[in-house]
Amino acid sequence: MTINAKTAKDGYVVAEVLDIDNQPIPGFGRDDCTPFSGDSTRHVIEWKAKTFPEGLADKDKKIRFILRKADLYSYLPEALAK
Repeated sequence: MTINAKTAKDGYVVAEVLDIDNQPIPGFGRDDCTPFSGDSTRHVIEWKAKTFPEGLADKDKKIRFILRKADLYSYLPEALAK
């Protein structure tokens, strides 16, 4: 997933991928996400897990962003469809 965001020096953006019941998908929770700080129009958000657990890859997903002293201008979730 690619984001366009800007943070303060002590700010960050993290995201988590949720299932249909609003529960974080294992490996894609906020603690599994590499925090972003800085200013970028094309920062790639990454998680510890690289693939979804079996049976969840083709299911509906939601994205929750957690921001601290940050502005999120846009995001492109196309990589999450894989």
